[in-house]
Amino acid sequence: MPLLDSGLAVALLAASLAFPSSAIETVAPARASGVVVYAKPGGRALVRLRNRTPYGSLRRLWVRERRDAWIKVAVEDGPHGVGWLRSRDVRPASELEYRIEIDRSKKRLSVIGGGSRWSTKVVIGGDATPTPDGTFQITDRIDGARYSGVYGARILVLSAYGDHAHTSRVAIHGVPPAAHSKAFSAGCIRVSRPALLRLYRQVRPGTPVRVRG
Repeated sequence: MPLLDSGLAVALLAASLAFPSSAIETVAPARASGVVVYAKPGGRALVRLRNRTPYGSLRRLWVRERRDAWIKVAVEDGPHGVGWLRSRDVRPASELEYRIEIDRSKKRLSVIGGGSRWSTKVVIGGDATPTPDGTFQITDRIDGARYSGVYGARILVLSAYGDHAHTSRVAIHGVPPAAHSKAFSAGCIRVSRPALLRLYRQVRPGTPVRVRG
């Protein structure tokens, strides 16, 4: 797999929907063949999502909106990071409790849920490689040992690409030992080890992530 923190981060549009404040609904493909993502209800087919992500995680999709027989979800290959599924093509998955908010102007990441809120300072992309703004979801939770600790102890992959060629993904991860800058990243969100381990324990694939500021 390509490096998670390489390339230029593309600017993505923010979602028009309100961010969830209660239990977060997720779904999974109902069949082994996966599920087709459409550009809009009744629109053209964009891509077929397999039951597992490219990183090997079971596919879980945050339900952003229901409209008749259609479900709006966060997907990296959809227009502005969203796509639509037929509700008959998915099955209910776990309800999630936590959501993540990242304020680029304040360089802070906040976790909200379970009747509490906590936050931590983060490192984000600079002017040349900005962290994209918008509303995404966590797609994968990866132990950092898989990449020999290059990205820290844990990696949380977002449904956002990190370059124009769509060869890398934006992620929340630790501080790389060989990082060239302690002030800016190449588009990903760097978190201290204690905060990263706490975050990893609380969030799951499908967790909403809003980046603003």
